[in-house]
Amino acid sequence: MTSIVESEAHFRKRCQETGLSDRGLAAVIAAGYTNLGQLAFASGQPGQPLNEAEFQRFAQNVLGGLATLADTSTLKRLVFEGQTVLLAQLRDKVVNPDAATTRKLPAIERSTKMQNLKARLVGVVIEKALEPSYALLDAVAQQWEAKQLAYLSPEKCTSREWEITMSKTSKQLSIDTDKLLVKSEQSVPDQQVSTEMQVYEALRRRGIALAFTDSLTWEVHERYLQRLFQHMRNEAPEGYSKTTLQQVLRADRDVFLHMVQRDVSMRRAPDNTLPMDTAILEAVSSYEVGFSLMPLPKKIERSEPKASAAAPSYGNWPQGRRNPQQPYSKGQGKAGKGKGKTKKAAAMVPKELQGRDNVSLDAHGRRLCFEFNLGRCSRVPNGGECERGFHLCMRRGCHAPHPESEHPKEKGSAKPN
Repeated sequence: MTSIVESEAHFRKRCQETGLSDRGLAAVIAAGYTNLGQLAFASGQPGQPLNEAEFQRFAQNVLGGLATLADTSTLKRLVFEGQTVLLAQLRDKVVNPDAATTRKLPAIERSTKMQNLKARLVGVVIEKALEPSYALLDAVAQQWEAKQLAYLSPEKCTSREWEITMSKTSKQLSIDTDKLLVKSEQSVPDQQVSTEMQVYEALRRRGIALAFTDSLTWEVHERYLQRLFQHMRNEAPEGYSKTTLQQVLRADRDVFLHMVQRDVSMRRAPDNTLPMDTAILEAVSSYEVGFSLMPLPKKIERSEPKASAAAPSYGNWPQGRRNPQQPYSKGQGKAGKGKGKTKKAAAMVPKELQGRDNVSLDAHGRRLCFEFNLGRCSRVPNGGECERGFHLCMRRGCHAPHPESEHPKEKGSAKPN
């Protein structure tokens, strides 16, 4: 496919370019010669001069008794060209064994096959974003030629539009036996595929390239994509997330890995079936691929428990200042606000705590726990905060981390009840 020796389209083009008549071309094809490789052994063998008498008998058998001198000479030229091209290809295989994996499709072969594919796929408009690039067609054709299936990621499945606008040409040096050659190499950068639509179009271009090389039926590849992307449309169970695009891409890679591991052939079988048609649908239904497409559990956001403040020692407690391990309550730290409320709240204390200059709020406006000051609350350590307030002394100006009953006695002060 990637060589002009086996290309039927190239053979027909050379016959027309060299001047072989339509009658002569039809006679040659009817005799079973459809490429230059076959014609190279029609008379004599490559590497040896043509025997004139042998060639005349061959030409008469192929072209018939009404053959013209023009068709006979043109046929002789084509035989010589076929032998020369065949010897060059054989020499290239010896010097460069990996030539089949780097050889590009002949232009006439690519154009003819693409026209035939467009005529065969009725209703599929292979244009714009759906038309594969020459680089993609060459990559799939090289796999077909080398009989080695490989995975092509979506960014490698470039379009013809992308190739025209983004391709770059560079000069490279190469050594050919005793010659130093300068060759122009054209490279196509990876195409951007960040959205679901771009990924879907890229995978369809790959399907067209596989149908172009007659490795996979287009309808089967479309059915494969429908099964793959159906997982993104399915509703996930409660507590699980929908299948993501990354999971679909991982599953697509696993499908081709599944086929590569089982050595699925890209060529037609003796019974004229395509092995990839069956293998790709079996792979997408396999357990390994289905595991990659399963909905994943949602992430549970857990709030960290509020750390309780450790009780500071009384000797290190600065009088009249807040505990540095406890945050301010809402509205604190605003100077000049809430003074009237603080005075009013200072009188709202239980009878047991009245008459000793006790207040219900500290200097920062924070509520104080009455039960703690009465010695009846031990929910949090001294200095901490429970649902009733802070465990601080209620004596005005003190607010240390101890109950009011343990406040140091002053001269003339009343004894606590």
